[in-house]
Amino acid sequence: PTPIATTKKTMDYAVQRLQVLSVYRRALKLARLHAMDTRLFAIDAMKLRAEFKKYKDVRDPLLMNDLLFSAEEKLKYFMHPEPIIEKDAYGGFEYQRNTPIPARWVRPEAFIPNLP
Repeated sequence: PTPIATTKKTMDYAVQRLQVLSVYRRALKLARLHAMDTRLFAIDAMKLRAEFKKYKDVRDPLLMNDLLFSAEEKLKYFMHPEPIIEKDAYGGFEYQRNTPIPARWVRPEAFIPNLP
């Protein structure tokens, strides 16, 4: 094989590896949302890890795409109905809570100290 073809294969594999890691992270977050207890989450995390390790040695790009597609479908199916939103994220209860006051609302006389 030419170096260009080898580089393209390596790049495709690297991209797919990043996609797998992304799916794995999202699956762990989803498992954490569904778990009622830390011990239950640990059990689910071990099951997830075993499932991903089962396909660790797959190098066929088409099979990897199929596996990624099925994993994405499972994530959509098991999506939590009321996901936890981080407080500072869009939709969180502290999102844009401390935004600066518009200049037209500020009264300069309010900041002049009272002189004796």
